[in-house]
Amino acid sequence: MVTSAAVTPAASAPSPSPSFNSAGTPMNTFSPMSTTGSSSSTHQMPLPSISMLDSQAPSFTLLDMELLHHYATSTSATLASNPSLATLWRVNVPQLSYSHEFLMRGLMALSALHIAYYRPEKRDLYVSRATFHHQKALAVAIPMMSDVNDENCTPLYVFTSLTLVYSIARPRKPLDLLIVGENDVSDWVSLLRGARALSDHAPDLAHHGSLSPMFRAGGRRDRLRNDQITPPNEDLINLAKFLSQSTTDPHDLEAYTQSIDELQKSFVVLVNRDLHNFEPTDMFIWPYRVHDHYLVLLRQRTAGALTIYAYFVVLLKYLDSHWWMKGWSEYLIAQIWGLLDDEHRLWIRGPIEEIGWVP
Repeated sequence: MVTSAAVTPAASAPSPSPSFNSAGTPMNTFSPMSTTGSSSSTHQMPLPSISMLDSQAPSFTLLDMELLHHYATSTSATLASNPSLATLWRVNVPQLSYSHEFLMRGLMALSALHIAYYRPEKRDLYVSRATFHHQKALAVAIPMMSDVNDENCTPLYVFTSLTLVYSIARPRKPLDLLIVGENDVSDWVSLLRGARALSDHAPDLAHHGSLSPMFRAGGRRDRLRNDQITPPNEDLINLAKFLSQSTTDPHDLEAYTQSIDELQKSFVVLVNRDLHNFEPTDMFIWPYRVHDHYLVLLRQRTAGALTIYAYFVVLLKYLDSHWWMKGWSEYLIAQIWGLLDDEHRLWIRGPIEEIGWVP
């Protein structure tokens, strides 16, 4: 036991009670700064005022603390089936968000929607908070997309991934076709397609950074699409022939053909789902790769674009076990059916039957 004359009380003296400062915090009576004869410390740095700290800190509430806790203990586990990726979402991503407020707000926004899904009696409260954090995060993240650097590249990429799930999980709007709205391409699709620039900007981060397992997993899913053994989907082959005969604009036909070719690759992964689980990444690759002009045609609700889209919706049915994807396939096929004429409705009987929707 180490003793010191300066700190050992006299044998006859009672043990002193700890001293408290004005804030009620026990003071360190054994510190050299509090020895007798030293009224003030010449080494103590001035502390910033509470008002100064308050003005510099983000305005997070107790509700937000609940959202962060829920993300770490529950929501993160719903973002990946691979155990190592699930750990990455639970541990690495929150650690990254400590240095990037917009990413932390993205975590809280998705967590709020997750709670809203399972607590319908408090749905309005959590959806409102989710919208607040998402809009705050977007206001910072979107301008960053035009100024990507080594520091913001990785958090922007992760935020984009969160935004994809958030945009699908949020309450549906009338006439919402998921990847296009009533007047424009959905924000999440624009972010998804912008993610290509993020991964191209810093390939070293993608392969060697703390989130490299995420990038490598995406690469593995992409390679599954190029399986040359699995025969192509016959319905898509026939649809391509029909559109080649009925489409007069060569630019439109090029967009339709490329979109069907990419869908064929998605169906290769779907058909082989017994060997490799069909994962959300497999669904996201199609809007990531699809022809820009196809999105224009889908926004215009052309019959050809809608018919192709019905086959994409089949992919969503196989992701219905995810809380944020549940119900989208039935909702979208109903929207498509209502927009098509009788001739084109015949071309989506296959998707309708596979989804299990009744017109």
